[in-house]
Order: sequence, then C-alpha cells, then structure tokens
Amino acid sequence: MIDILMYITVKSLRMIFKLLGIMGEYRLIAYCGINCTTCPLYMATMNNDALMKQEISLKWGKLYNRLIDIKDMECYGCKSSKKFCLSNECNITTCNISKGIETCSQCSTYPCERINKFYEWQENNDTNVEIVKL
Repeated sequence: MIDILMYITVKSLRMIFKLLGIMGEYRLIAYCGINCTTCPLYMATMNNDALMKQEISLKWGKLYNRLIDIKDMECYGCKSSKKFCLSNECNITTCNISKGIETCSQCSTYPCERINKFYEWQENNDTNVEIVKL
C-alpha cells in the first residue's frame, strides 16, 4: 500500500513540477545520478511526513553507522540549499562541483572508480532509488 502511495506521490510531483516549469533538466537528478523524486527522504520532505522521516533516520543510521537526528531528515535535493546533512560530506558532489558538471555521466572519465563503488553500494543496500545514467 505504501509503495502505491509513494508512486502516486512521485508521479504527482513530477506533473506539478512540469506544469510549473520548475523542473530543470538536471535539478532533481543528483550529481551521482539519483532521481530525487524516487528518494524516500525527498518524498518524506515533500509530504512533510514525520513518521517516514523517523523510519528513514533509523534505517540510514544503520547503513551509515551513525546516529542521524530526525531534525536533519530534510532534503530538497543535493543541488538545493536545503539538502540532507550527509550531502555536505559527499565526495561525488565535491567532484562534480569542482569540474563544473551536473552529473557524473557528463565527466570525461565516467564511469570512474568512485561512481562505480557508489552504484555497487546502492545495489548492495537495496536503497530503492532510481539511478539515472544520462
């Protein structure tokens, strides 16, 4: 049931962004290629869903082996001014910004070891996000 509601919410968000003309080509595609609209934290933020944020905080805390405070569970995408607290530590983001590119797939050395490790980690940890390899 939750999967169906999340699908409807994501589909609605995409339609709203398209209608408002605010969904730039790469704005909601993270530097690593994650489609933000499929990220559970992004969806919880957009829906102001405190329970979902709490669940994600516990799950991601285990994945990242750290305590993540519920107040830090807010994200409008890593290219926004309000991003997930761990985005500031992301070496993929730093790399993309230093090269002036929007996604790793625009890099002349793509795919590199860094992004391949990230893709492998995503797969192994069943994060349920869509990775766009433009």
